[in-house]
Amino acid sequence: MLDRLKALLAQVFDGQLPAEGVNESSRLIEDVGMNSIGLIYMAMAVEETFGVTFDNEDFPRLKTVGDVIALLAEKGVR
Repeated sequence: MLDRLKALLAQVFDGQLPAEGVNESSRLIEDVGMNSIGLIYMAMAVEETFGVTFDNEDFPRLKTVGDVIALLAEKGVR
């Protein structure tokens, strides 16, 4: 799942985010370099790609790449 998410992030952000060194503990804002708008773009791309819908209460939980993976697992994505 990590590789799929990294590939999606690279595609959505036109290679502007560092895929190298990104792991499950990478923080989306501090380590990956996203801003609040980037988080929204990421969420939209993840929803579309994986066929899930994020609820408003899901967003505060998304602090790390691992949080995104865990949320996708909760929503049944394997």
